[in-house]
Amino acid sequence: SPSLFEDADGTVYVLWGDGWIAPMNDEMTGSAAEPRRLRCEGLISLGHRGFHLRRIDGRYYLSAEKLIARDGHPASDVYVAVSDSLFGPYSAPELMIPHAGQTTFVDGPDGRLLATWWGNDPRALFLERPGLVALTKPVGNRLPRLDPAWSTTKPGEAFDAAAEYHASN
Repeated sequence: SPSLFEDADGTVYVLWGDGWIAPMNDEMTGSAAEPRRLRCEGLISLGHRGFHLRRIDGRYYLSAEKLIARDGHPASDVYVAVSDSLFGPYSAPELMIPHAGQTTFVDGPDGRLLATWWGNDPRALFLERPGLVALTKPVGNRLPRLDPAWSTTKPGEAFDAAAEYHASN
């Protein structure tokens, strides 16, 4: 599903597919330039769908849903990568939220970084309904990820299992 991103200079971009981006025209009726592909270190694309872009403290955080098989079951994880430039290249992706489906992340009313959740694989905390989880704030080269201090045991266990799988494959 497409998403919109407004950069600090006021330019609005549309993101879609598996990592395409283009600036919108002033009327917001189409693109103003040819699309470009956002690439991560060592990969053609960060994920399969649900791309979302966020600028935090001058750095660009790109997230997307990546469909994988883990222990013989489908998994719909959200990965995140960072760049100092809008068009990248972006860092190697890291697991942000296991089993979350497509997501966006926003500032909550208390200043906490929050992410939407749509569990759409069998091991999600809940299935096919929206939710909100807290993320850790990015610091230096540490990327945002599910905040274990704010979450229940089950998402923490899911994160540990997903991280183990990612590290071994």
